[in-house]
Amino acid sequence: ANPDMVAALVVVDSDIAANSHGEPEYASAGDWRSLADVIEYLCTLQPYATTEAIERQAAHLTTELPGGKWTLKADPAVLKAHVRTNLQPEWSRLQCPTLVLRGRASTVLNHEAAVALKEALSGARIAELEGAGHWPHQEIPGAFDATLRWFLNSSL
Repeated sequence: ANPDMVAALVVVDSDIAANSHGEPEYASAGDWRSLADVIEYLCTLQPYATTEAIERQAAHLTTELPGGKWTLKADPAVLKAHVRTNLQPEWSRLQCPTLVLRGRASTVLNHEAAVALKEALSGARIAELEGAGHWPHQEIPGAFDATLRWFLNSSL
């Protein structure tokens, strides 16, 4: 709403224009029998992440229901609707240095959609990180951190 108030922007594996038709990470999420089931599910989404990172994520994203089942803290219907929101009008008004960052194995933001975002915004850059999907900050934190530092140091 206030693009003049943003100094720089990093969009991490987010299809803000709803172009890629990728699958939301939690589209098939449901109630799990145990926290171990949640961890197993997240491992299928993030094959590059460490067990420690996935265990931490599982504990923070889910809650145990009465009766022992585990479920997402967020409503999957809301997550799915949010993923399909087209923010292209707001995107085109940005005037700050912008980086579109995605994991090459992502099923959320595909390469073509990332390139379209970059090309729709003058001066935007793109970084595609090998060895990561939708969660590059968790799957390859060193490369993610280095990419952010490169962008911010060269943009601000």
